[in-house]
Amino acid sequence: MNSMAQNSAKTIITKWISDIRFWILLFFVLRLYGITQAPIEIAHNWRQTFTNLVARSFLEVDANILYPKAPIYGNNTGVVGTEFPLLNYFIFWFQKCLVMRIGMDD
Repeated sequence: MNSMAQNSAKTIITKWISDIRFWILLFFVLRLYGITQAPIEIAHNWRQTFTNLVARSFLEVDANILYPKAPIYGNNTGVVGTEFPLLNYFIFWFQKCLVMRIGMDD
């Protein structure tokens, strides 16, 4: 009797695991954990803003990749210390190509 119950339980478990609805429900429930908390990237808004600020400065002021500038008050030269601005320069080139493409050059 006991081995028959074990085989029955294995069959039921195998049926559940092979059913896609089980996996959808499981991952949906796991995704609900912490759903009311703010996104993690909310703490990095300052970095995203600063990256776009330097990229905009490349477009409007000077495109020298070795001297990234940002219009920060109290900084006379505008040159700011950041990591190597490769992403900023990529954004600058994308903006420049977009401006040339749609003809919005001042």
